[in-house]
Amino acid sequence: MERGRENQVLERILKDRGEVQQASMTFEEFLRDVFFSNPKKYSRGAHRYLVDAIESYGNDEKGNLKFFEGKIFGADHQVRELYELLKSAAMGNDVKRRIILLVGPVGTAKSTTVYHFKRLLEEYSRTEEGEIYAIDGCPLNEDPLHLLSESSRQELRKEYGIQVEGQLCPVCSYRLRENYQGDISKVRVKRIFLSESDRVGIATFAPGDPNTQDLSDIVGSINIYTIQREGKGDPAHPLSWSFTGAAFQSNRGIFEFIELFKAKRELLNALLTLAQERQVKPGRFNMIYVDAVILAHTNYTEYNRFISEPGTEAIRDRTRVVEWKYVLNPYEEEKVYKLMIPNIAEYDMDPWSLKYPAFLAVLSRLSDPEDREFPAQVRLKIYSGEKVEGLSEYAISTVYKKFEADGRSGLSPRWVVDQINLIQVKRGYVATPDLIAHFSDLLPKVLGEKQASIIRPLAVNRYNEYVKSLLSEVVVSDFESLAQSYFDRYRAMVRSFRANEKVYVPSTGEWREPDEEFMRSLESLIGINSPSEASVFRTNFLVAIGEIAERGEKISWRSHKKIEEAIRAMIIKEHKSLLRAALVSRGISEEADRTYEKIVQRLIKDHGYSENTAKRLLEYAGELVNYT
Repeated sequence: MERGRENQVLERILKDRGEVQQASMTFEEFLRDVFFSNPKKYSRGAHRYLVDAIESYGNDEKGNLKFFEGKIFGADHQVRELYELLKSAAMGNDVKRRIILLVGPVGTAKSTTVYHFKRLLEEYSRTEEGEIYAIDGCPLNEDPLHLLSESSRQELRKEYGIQVEGQLCPVCSYRLRENYQGDISKVRVKRIFLSESDRVGIATFAPGDPNTQDLSDIVGSINIYTIQREGKGDPAHPLSWSFTGAAFQSNRGIFEFIELFKAKRELLNALLTLAQERQVKPGRFNMIYVDAVILAHTNYTEYNRFISEPGTEAIRDRTRVVEWKYVLNPYEEEKVYKLMIPNIAEYDMDPWSLKYPAFLAVLSRLSDPEDREFPAQVRLKIYSGEKVEGLSEYAISTVYKKFEADGRSGLSPRWVVDQINLIQVKRGYVATPDLIAHFSDLLPKVLGEKQASIIRPLAVNRYNEYVKSLLSEVVVSDFESLAQSYFDRYRAMVRSFRANEKVYVPSTGEWREPDEEFMRSLESLIGINSPSEASVFRTNFLVAIGEIAERGEKISWRSHKKIEEAIRAMIIKEHKSLLRAALVSRGISEEADRTYEKIVQRLIKDHGYSENTAKRLLEYAGELVNYT
């Protein structure tokens, strides 16, 4: 890196955390210079503040929230449900008095979602749009508007439609009397920046060992030093309490509760009071107001165990569950793996080394894979967003209702990524054939013999289809022009056949009957054998191509998936001997060696392979040369 660029980067790093000033002023100045410039902005509760932070990123052209782009994959439904709950709470509805609980199997980005929310609040509070103020010196960083009397609050409600909730904490009440003689106008107010590390507006609680769990972790505890110094032995003195509990730290922001149902009952009761009453009862003090978004998460095992226990009705009633299942779209699952391998740019991976495990993982998450109407391979296409011939939109919609259990169990992304990393360490590169062999050994132990025997062939077949398609492109140097010529020829033949006309042959200048043998040879490669089937297929082909032309789109040999498949198969069939010689007879003849090297170079140059992964692919492909 050039010296000038180094200095620029250094300057940006040093300025990053220091460029926003932490303004300080009196409450009177706050009202006059800040609050009345935008009353709704400076009176936002925790739920409204979080929703505004999310919405500050805007929406994409499909209406999806941009904030989640590149962070959470394959969870559009869950994300939307969670957002709608938060939005409802932000509107003042009673859901703001609920614990929002994310429930799902391990490795489904529950904690990751909350993590991103916490980082979002930290970032947003440093922007002009996210400006937020607190009473200076308040251990809860509480809203300055808590200084207002009930009559003043009613006036704000009448003039601006603002609802001010909550009363001063004991410390601020004490300091208002002792330090300001009750004059709220002189109380110091400052801008705050939410920060988990600084314990401002963001708190995380993890239960840990039941024997070491203590209520003080949530509500704080008596501070012996301040009792002796300030309280003169009075444990009820406002300064005698240490407000270091997670509940107080989370005021104005987020309270994350990890593995909710591993907590002792007394801790859950405190959390219940915080959710329902939006207050906390510490020691001998009265209830203290806390405004926080409570986000908890747990797995199915802990959740089902808890709800089956007697006496849990209260917390169940005050909890809103968002089910966070495994990803069911393999292409979204692949994105998850890319996110989980931070140094992926340093890996030598072939183009399918993430796709194959993704297909395998999704298949492992499908309940009843042998269902007669919607077997695993059909649902895989539906969840992938692929078109399934013969299924109406209504039929597809019934899949989501019938198979609600899909995504509740199966291979965890963490486990899958661990296996990919292991192959990279062992071999120095990651080739799909090696992953196939590796997973084949492990799946019966992880999933059981029956499930492994069902899903493995389905995933392997998807890969084999890719390999066959790829071989068709690398076996000849002028593949694209050859494929297009086959397509143009077939299209002309079918058009003449349907119109009962002859075909003009430029090379001879003659008009001839459509080449029925050529059309049938191509169609037979995709399972169309009878004249009636051929007639229907040809008609549908012309209709499909006509629709593409009407849309003004370019027509190529890739415009019709079935014909594309047939063309690839025909090219492989015609060059089968050449391919077999290159893959099987390498080292026996110079011609075979030259062909092999050409194929390797085409894989490297045009298809994203390295020399190692290309040769491993061709080693595997040698076993597929004699496919039908």
